[in-house]
Amino acid sequence: MIPAAVLIIAISFAAAVLALIPVIIQLRSTLKSIESALDDLNGSVKTLISAEVMPLVGSVRNTMEEVNGIVAAAKTGVEKVEGTVDAVTGTVNGINALVDDKIRGSLIDVAAYLTGIKVGVRTLVENLGSWKKKEVA
Repeated sequence: MIPAAVLIIAISFAAAVLALIPVIIQLRSTLKSIESALDDLNGSVKTLISAEVMPLVGSVRNTMEEVNGIVAAAKTGVEKVEGTVDAVTGTVNGINALVDDKIRGSLIDVAAYLTGIKVGVRTLVENLGSWKKKEVA
């Protein structure tokens, strides 16, 4: 009975192998078709990349270089403006200190002297008028 079982198993195995041969051949053919399609797709992608994407990448790279140049120029301009603002601020503070320390005090002194002269001249004129009245009388 064992030899018969082994013979049945061997025949079944041979039948399975014979049945798988057309499947393996078809699978091989399908794999070749897929490989060919991938090669065509790869060629199309390479063409698309070289014709469309690479010029776009170059354009983006040029644009980024221009933007970097503009940013560098703007940074230089801002640094110059900061220096100018610092210089103007220092000048304004110096002028303000000069006005506070020298000119304002001097103007107050001059205004006080002029007011004193005005009051003195008015008093003198009033007193001269009253002296003349006393002499006439």
